[in-house]
Amino acid sequence: MITCYNGVSQELIQKTAEKDLLRFKGRIPIPTVDEIAKVPCHQYARTEQMIMDVSRNIKDRDIPWQRKMQDAFTDVVRAEGQNINLNRLTNEAVYVVCWIMRYQQKKPVVFLQLPKKRAEWLYLSYLDRLGVEVTIWNPSKDPCDIPDTIKQIELDKKMDLSDFPKPESQTIAYQAEQELDTILYQDSGLYRDYQCKKAEIIPMRTTFEEIRILWDQEMKYRTGFEVKDNIAKLPVIFAKISGAIPESLFTSDITKVDLHCDVKTTLAVKYYKNKKLDRKGLLNDPAYPYGYLKKDIQSRIMDCAELMVSQKVIKGTFENGMEYNVIGSVLGMGKKILQILSAFDYTKKNPKAVITYPDEKMIMQEEAILLAFLHFYGFDVLFLVPTGYETVEKYYPEGMLQEHIVGEYQFGTPSPTSSKSLFKKIFSFI
Repeated sequence: MITCYNGVSQELIQKTAEKDLLRFKGRIPIPTVDEIAKVPCHQYARTEQMIMDVSRNIKDRDIPWQRKMQDAFTDVVRAEGQNINLNRLTNEAVYVVCWIMRYQQKKPVVFLQLPKKRAEWLYLSYLDRLGVEVTIWNPSKDPCDIPDTIKQIELDKKMDLSDFPKPESQTIAYQAEQELDTILYQDSGLYRDYQCKKAEIIPMRTTFEEIRILWDQEMKYRTGFEVKDNIAKLPVIFAKISGAIPESLFTSDITKVDLHCDVKTTLAVKYYKNKKLDRKGLLNDPAYPYGYLKKDIQSRIMDCAELMVSQKVIKGTFENGMEYNVIGSVLGMGKKILQILSAFDYTKKNPKAVITYPDEKMIMQEEAILLAFLHFYGFDVLFLVPTGYETVEKYYPEGMLQEHIVGEYQFGTPSPTSSKSLFKKIFSFI
C-alpha cells in the first residue's frame, strides 16, 4: 500500500538521507523525445489491444521479473482505463513505460510532494503493485484529492517544501559510474573487486591430478562456484597427499610457523554460551583482538568459528571444553594469517595452505583447528604426508579429509632426483 504522510517529523527527515531511495521532489522528469520514440504505439480500437502492444516495451534480462513488471503494468493501466478515454490512457501508458525503463526501480521510492499528473499517480500505483515501497510526503499539508486506496497519516508539524532538507548531491560522473556498475556487475559473471562480503564453502571431491589443475584457478572458474545475493559459494580443497611428491609442486601462502596461535580461552568461555557466540559482548570487550579488521572480515571469522563448533569438525567438541579451544584458537590467530584473510577476494584465486608432516610427529591440536578454520574460510588446504602415516587425522572426523595415495612412501628426506623423476612420471601428460 502507498502511504502518504501529511506533515513532517524528524524521523522522516532523517529517512530522506538514506542512499537506497529514489527521490522525486516535485514532478517526475517527463520522458525525453528519444525515450518516447523507443515505445512505438498506434491507433487502438480497444484498451486491451493497447495494453498488450505497449507492455511489450517493458524488458529485463531476468525474464520472470520482466513478466512481473508487465503484469503490474497491465493491472494498473486496465484499472485506469475505466476512468478516461483511450487516447489519453495511451499517452499515460507510454509515459509510465518510459519511466519504468528509465529507473528499473526495485528500491523504495519517496515522493516529496503530492503528484500533480495522473501519469505520475499511475506510475506510483505500478510500483506499489510491483511490491516496491512507495511513500508520499506532503510536508506542507497542501490540500489535494488523494485516491481512497492510499493510506494517509496525519502528523502534527508541517514544513514548507523549500525548507525540506536536500539529500547529498551526486556528480554526473558518479551517477554514470553507479549506472555502469549496475549493468556490468549484476548477473553478468563479472565481479567488482571485493564485491562479495559473505561466503560459504563447498568441499570438493577431486582426483589428485585435478588438484594440480585447480590449484592456480580463480574461484569463479571452478565448478560449483556461484554468487547469489552477493554471497559467494566457494568450492575448496581439503585433502591429504600420501606419498613422496616435490613440496614445490604446490605453492603455499603460509608455513607451519604461521599456525602458532595465542589461544584466547578466557574470551571463548566468557562469550560462547548456549552453543552461540555473544558477538556484541565479544566485540565490546577490551581484550577482543580483531577490532581493527573490517566488519565483514570480523563477521566471517565468527561465522566460521561457530560453524566449526556446530558441525563438530574437531573431535571431542562439546566434550571436556573442546569447543572453547576451537573458539579460543580462532580468536588467537597471528598477524600474517589475518593479513591474508583481509586480502582474500572471494571471486579470485583463493589462498593456499600446504603443510608437510615428514615423519611420525603428530599434528598439534592448534594446527588442526586453524587448518580447519582456513578450510571453512575458503583456503585450499593440503597435508603432505610422504610416509603415509596417519599423523594428520587425529582431530578430524572420519571422511572430512580426502586422501590421495601418490607414488611410493618416502621415509627420511627425499632426494632431488627421486622428486624430479616422480614429477615427470605423474604429470608428463598435463
